[in-house]
Order: sequence, then structure tokens, then C-alpha cells
Amino acid sequence: SVFENQIPKMMADELDDGIRVKHFCKDLGLALQVAESYELTLPGLDVANSLYNLLNTAGGAELATQALILIYSDEETCFAHGLDWDEANEGGTAPEQGEEQEGYTYHRRHHRTN
Repeated sequence: SVFENQIPKMMADELDDGIRVKHFCKDLGLALQVAESYELTLPGLDVANSLYNLLNTAGGAELATQALILIYSDEETCFAHGLDWDEANEGGTAPEQGEEQEGYTYHRRHHRTN
């Protein structure tokens, strides 16, 4: 469970062991596509997609999913993990919808706005 696995890693600052953010973004995009095909609105999935894409765009693609805690961390901690919020604010280098990157095709229903 999240409480048994992810939270201890977050608290120990172990943010690189686990499922990569870039792969999770792909999975969230696929889930959004399926939801859309069934005409479902899943606000929690939309929020998770937005947050993980923000983390991905800021340079967290190679971090594990528990690195989401960095969105709520101070700038120094984020920088130590390779994040650049200016990159995210400028639109960064996260893949565009349908763009292939390292064998994965990313799909985003909603793009983040500045």
C-alpha cells in the first residue's frame, strides 16, 4: 500500500527507486483516453495527470512516483533532485500529445497552462 511503501521512501528522501514518473505519465494518459472513450469524467485522475506532468516537465521524468512530494518541497530540495520549476513554467520539454519518447507515446487530454 501507499502508506507501507511510498510514504517511508518519501520521508527518507528515496525518490529514485520505483516506477519512473515518465512511465506513470504515459499510464495516466492512457487511463484518461479510456475514461474519455466511455465519456467518464474523473477529476482525481485529471489532477494526478496534471501534477505528474508538471513534475515530468520540471525535470523529474527519471524520478520515481513518490517524488511527487517535491511539488510541495522547498526550492533547494527540488534543485537537489534536478528539478527546474522555471523549465516547467516555460512549458519545458515534456512530450506533446502523441509524441513518442523512448519507446512510449504520451497522451494528454489537458495541457497545463501557466
